[in-house]
Amino acid sequence: MIAAGGEAVLILNQELRFHHGTGMGAAVFYDGGNVFEKASDLGLRLRHAVGFGLRYDSIVGLLRVDLAFPLQRRAGERSYQVFFGLGQAF
Repeated sequence: MIAAGGEAVLILNQELRFHHGTGMGAAVFYDGGNVFEKASDLGLRLRHAVGFGLRYDSIVGLLRVDLAFPLQRRAGERSYQVFFGLGQAF
């Protein structure tokens, strides 16, 4: 089943960052979370992923590219996911 939405969401993030004086940086991270159909279903049945990323402190803001690896993949899921972002995620 693929969740299209729900009444409740639980998200956990942890990131270890390294910043170099040149504006370049890197990070390793853990993400966990899930969407629950009803708020009463809220619990600790979470999906988990780990990964790493590169950072660049540009004149338009922090540019991010992350490579994440889901743990305990479900059938049909890719072994990795690439994310691009602008600014800090949290």
